[in-house]
Amino acid sequence: MYNLSRNRMRRPHTGFTLIELLVVIAIIAILAAILFPVFAQAREQARKTTCINNLKQLSLAYLMYVQDFDEIFPRRDNGDGPNPGVDPTPGNSNGLVYPYYKNFGMLTCPDESDRAQWVDPNNINGLAPALTPGWSSVYNGWKAAWGWGECYAYNGYQGTPNAQGIPTWPSQGVNRRPLAAINKSSNTIMLAHSLGTRGATWGVGWFIEWLPDSAGSDFYAPISDIHNGGAPVAFCDGHTKFVRQKVAHANDQEPRDDNPNSMWSIQ
Repeated sequence: MYNLSRNRMRRPHTGFTLIELLVVIAIIAILAAILFPVFAQAREQARKTTCINNLKQLSLAYLMYVQDFDEIFPRRDNGDGPNPGVDPTPGNSNGLVYPYYKNFGMLTCPDESDRAQWVDPNNINGLAPALTPGWSSVYNGWKAAWGWGECYAYNGYQGTPNAQGIPTWPSQGVNRRPLAAINKSSNTIMLAHSLGTRGATWGVGWFIEWLPDSAGSDFYAPISDIHNGGAPVAFCDGHTKFVRQKVAHANDQEPRDDNPNSMWSIQ
């Protein structure tokens, strides 16, 4: 009798119905659809923050160089070096300031880590042009002209000279300019995350310029749009901020002498 009563008191065992299982699966799918983009945005924000920090550190290296070299900004690359067309370009302008940062990792944005494969100052893979012993001693003992993989480029290009040898935009670029010549240092671009190998012909991120259209320029050298339509930009006063590509390359930013509000001009 006791066992019979106990059995009567037991509740029957029932499993989930098909409808209940489908409801649970639907809820999980909805939560995943909501959370996965949030996680992706958080990861991208972290990469963007690292990129901004990289550029900030590099900009401070440039400003330390400027203080040590009579307040003159470094040259761009062999296009404006002491021996144009002959002077090798290990790291280009970033190579000239190498003693002030000594960290190749900070030259590459986490979103474009594949571009770091060309940073090869010791010519380990044999891909970069080799330097003579004389030039190697000049450039920190490096054995090769490296820099093809850098993500951060210099506002150091004045445009194609005309028949009289006058550049298209003489006031564009801070390369080899005295610090005192930069009238609005807080609004003048010094460095930026460049579009680089996704757009350049052979410049590959060495420099940036206002004109983004390769049809009207020797080089296609705008700032990048990889971070949700824009990229970090470092200005000549040392501060760094995010700038959208379409804003930096808008028509009202043309570096004309009569356009002092251009971010590309020293006027």
